[in-house]
Amino acid sequence: MVEGIVLIIFFIVGGLAALLALFFFVVAVVRQSKTMFKIGLAVCIVPLSLYGLTYWFYDIHIPSLDKQTEEKYAGTYIMTHGDNDTTKYMGVRLILNSDNTYHLDKNNFTDFAGNGKWKAGATDDGKFEFRDNGNSIKFWASPYNENKLVINENFNDTKRVIFIKE
Repeated sequence: MVEGIVLIIFFIVGGLAALLALFFFVVAVVRQSKTMFKIGLAVCIVPLSLYGLTYWFYDIHIPSLDKQTEEKYAGTYIMTHGDNDTTKYMGVRLILNSDNTYHLDKNNFTDFAGNGKWKAGATDDGKFEFRDNGNSIKFWASPYNENKLVINENFNDTKRVIFIKE
């Protein structure tokens, strides 16, 4: 939420600074003033800096954090049923590969079993997104402690399955 507020402030300040720079450029052209042109260039630094910070944050920093999370969670997980149940269903595995592909064994819990793509940071609360090969979202998983994933059945919070890393 804080980053959204900061982004709005960046857009407002950057937009106003861009309009101010445009004003100085127009005055510089009309009056043939080098001083106004230099002031316009100096004011241009503000919107360009804010654009650069926004680009860095959303296109470089956040994807690198997501990639680090994906590397931590890549591996083979075994399905358990419920929060307090430590019984491992040996036949049901979820394999998260480091190339962002996954394989989920056939089971009675989800309506999808098979291969697809997964990614970290798909939602604001940090859930992992799982898509099939047709690019349709099949389910989300909530990560815990780098060794556990929780999947809610049919996107419902009442019934869930936990996968524990081998």
